[in-house]
Amino acid sequence: MKLAVHCSCLKKLKKQEQILKIESDLTEAFNEVALLKNSPKSKQTLADFLNDL
Repeated sequence: MKLAVHCSCLKKLKKQEQILKIESDLTEAFNEVALLKNSPKSKQTLADFLNDL
C-alpha cells in the first residue's frame, strides 16, 4: 500500500512540475511579446527573418 501511495505522490509532483514549467514558459513568452510591442517598429522581409534563424 505504501508503494501505491508513493507512486501517486510522485505522479502529482510530476504534474505540478509540468504546470510550473508551462506557467514559466508562458510568462517568458508574454514578456517577450510585451518587449516586441514596445520596441520601435522596423520593416523586415521574410528572407531577412529566415536568414536570422
